[in-house]
Amino acid sequence: MQAVSEAAPTRSGVLFHGEAGTGRQLLAREMHRLTGRPGPFVAVDCAEATLDELELALFGNASRHTRNGGAHAHPERVAQGCRLLAARGGTLFLAHLADMPVRVQARLARVLRDGEVLAGDAAVPARLQLRAVGSAGPGWDEAVGEGRVRPDLFKRTALHRVNVPPLRERREDIPQLASWLLEAECAARGVAARAFHEPALTLLSALPWKRNVAELQGLVAALVVRVPRDVISLDDVLECVRLDGAAPPVPASGTLREARHRWEREYIASILERHKGRVADAARTLGIQRTNLYRKLRELRLMPRS
Repeated sequence: MQAVSEAAPTRSGVLFHGEAGTGRQLLAREMHRLTGRPGPFVAVDCAEATLDELELALFGNASRHTRNGGAHAHPERVAQGCRLLAARGGTLFLAHLADMPVRVQARLARVLRDGEVLAGDAAVPARLQLRAVGSAGPGWDEAVGEGRVRPDLFKRTALHRVNVPPLRERREDIPQLASWLLEAECAARGVAARAFHEPALTLLSALPWKRNVAELQGLVAALVVRVPRDVISLDDVLECVRLDGAAPPVPASGTLREARHRWEREYIASILERHKGRVADAARTLGIQRTNLYRKLRELRLMPRS
C-alpha cells in the first residue's frame, strides 16, 4: 500500500507484478482512487481474447494502417464505445500485459504516445488524458528480456513497478484478511455475521495458499454455506481443506447433485490453477467456449482475481 501511494501521484504507467490471485487489480483500483481522476477505471484482459477481439475491445475496429512518419503520422482511428474512449480522463488497466499481441502493442503504444485518437465515423479528434497501468505474472521479466513486450509500450505502461507478494509471504495478514472476507461474504449472502475461532485462524495462517487470496476467498465462501453457526471452528476448516494444499476428498454425504457440484468446482479450479488463472487456456483444455466457462465460474463462485 505504501508503494501504491507513492506511485499514485506520478503520471507514468505502473505495473502490478505478482502471482495470480494476489489482488493486482484491486490494488490498481485503489491507486486510481488515490489519484482522484474524474474518469472511470476500465479493465481489459489481454489474455482472455483473441487478437481481433482485443483490438475490437480497445479500439472498436480492426487494425488500420497509419503512416509511421513521426510528427506526420495520423492518430489512430477508433470507434465509439471502445475501451480507450470509455477510459478517457481515468485509468486503463491492462491485465496480463505480457500476453498482448505485438500488433495491438504497436497500436496502443502509438495512442498512448499521441494522447489523441480520431473518434467515430466523423473522425473527430479526441484527447484521451488517461493513465495506462498493467498487471503481469512471474514470467514478465522473461517476456521483456526476450523482446515480447515492445519498449515503447513498456515505457508508457510499466515504467514503475509494484511487487504484490503472494499470500504465503504475508502470513501475518491472513487472520485479518480472512475475517474481512468472512464479513463481506456474510453480507453478500444476507446471512448473520460469523467469526473464526482463534485455532481456525491459526490453521488458515499455516496453509500454502497456492492460488493466494482467490483461494482463501473461495474457502471462506464454502464455509459460509456449510457452517450455519456463529463461530467457524478448526474442525469446520479441516473438513474443507487438506494440510498438503491439495483439494479435500469428496465427503460421502449429500445428494448426487451436490457431489457433482463439488467435483465440478474442484476440477475446474485445478484446471485454472494449471493455467495460472488464464480462462482462455482453461476453456480450451476443458473443451468449452470461453463465454460458457465464464458463466460456469460465476455459478461456482470461482471467478479469478487479478
